[in-house]
Amino acid sequence: MTATTSERILSTARKEGAEAEVFHVTSKQVPVEFEDNELNMIESSSAEGIALRMIKDGKMGFGATTRTGAEDTLVAQILSAIPFGTSAEFTFPGATDYPEIETFDPRVTALSPDALVDTGNKILEAIRTHEPDAQVNISVAKGEGHVLLHNTSGLSAAREHTVYSVFFHASYVDDGGGLLHIADYFGGTHFLDESDRVIRDARKHLALGKKKATIKSGRYPVIFTPRALSDLLRPLLACIDGDAVARKISPWRERHGEDVVDPRVSLYDDGLLPLGAGSLPWDDEGIPSQTTPLIEKGQLKNFLLDLKNSARLGLSPTGNGMRGGLSASPGISLSNLVMAPGETHLRDLFSAVSEGLVIHSLMGAWGANPYGGQVSGNVALGFKIENGESIGRVKDCMVYLNAFDAWQHQLQAISTETEQRHSHRLPYVLMEGVDVAT
Repeated sequence: MTATTSERILSTARKEGAEAEVFHVTSKQVPVEFEDNELNMIESSSAEGIALRMIKDGKMGFGATTRTGAEDTLVAQILSAIPFGTSAEFTFPGATDYPEIETFDPRVTALSPDALVDTGNKILEAIRTHEPDAQVNISVAKGEGHVLLHNTSGLSAAREHTVYSVFFHASYVDDGGGLLHIADYFGGTHFLDESDRVIRDARKHLALGKKKATIKSGRYPVIFTPRALSDLLRPLLACIDGDAVARKISPWRERHGEDVVDPRVSLYDDGLLPLGAGSLPWDDEGIPSQTTPLIEKGQLKNFLLDLKNSARLGLSPTGNGMRGGLSASPGISLSNLVMAPGETHLRDLFSAVSEGLVIHSLMGAWGANPYGGQVSGNVALGFKIENGESIGRVKDCMVYLNAFDAWQHQLQAISTETEQRHSHRLPYVLMEGVDVAT
């Protein structure tokens, strides 16, 4: 789509007395897939299309097309449907300055399919050499996207980004017939090879997973690794979502400025995080990205907001209006989730546990109602700790807690160390008195 096409669409909207926003995206992706220890797929795909939002008489119309030359038809269809659309209490933003942030890495675009295959083979061979009976699945992918955004308020913006990602999963049947699952991932906007770390951690977990450990039902201290920690944060994030606040289903809707968790907890949505997979100069509605304090020293500071919900609540948007795809209208989404580190070294977190667990991943950790705070699930990968040391894998084990109570009353320590994976940068957290059932 050319600038002339975009201006023609906007001109038509103005003549019809409507506001309009044209979102044009082109993308390329190259995924490589290994399944059951074998290279299974190498693909290369590209896509291009436009999404159009129009506002007239307080009503919103939306549509999208990937067909070249279908723009005028799309405009006509949306105009005819606007009277039956949803209400729109906001206007599109005008021109503004955007933060400078590097989101495009030419090293990613230069990666050949063979290079992606080599990364997958490196991980596969290392895991299989260590454990020949392991079944390994790996995904290695690169992508790039280019976005143009124009609207009738005078905004005209362009951005580009790259994404590099690696995901690996290995399963192994132990001597007792139990199935051990190990998974890991890394990636972001830039090329960053963490395959050596993935291999090192996988070997460690496979070796430790062969050692059996038992734990009785009861209440124990539990260390949640950064990967498992996201399950404990989901109820908090659900309450901070501006749509839930606007619909009055968030229990925190009237707690802005109040203490909601332990004062050692600070949580941010950081759209400017270096290398973060969700980092962009502006969101999909043209609002500048920013670092938004959600919870700071235990106090609720901000809600996540797009244009729609910021208008409903009478607040400023936070740059979290994102599209799930070309055919999806913008909605609220995190950019990068960051939790501030604590004051306890990881080794001291373990030393503080005479008997307990370290959990790397949970399965089915929360139900359909996150606003109740309940987190319960099977320990997919976890190890028993005795006298500060991981001694073996626990099986047929569940943990359950209420996230709101845990973050207020059960937090024992937060590690100084953090790990950044894709769009999360999180520490290790030690919770006391966690219910464990076996």
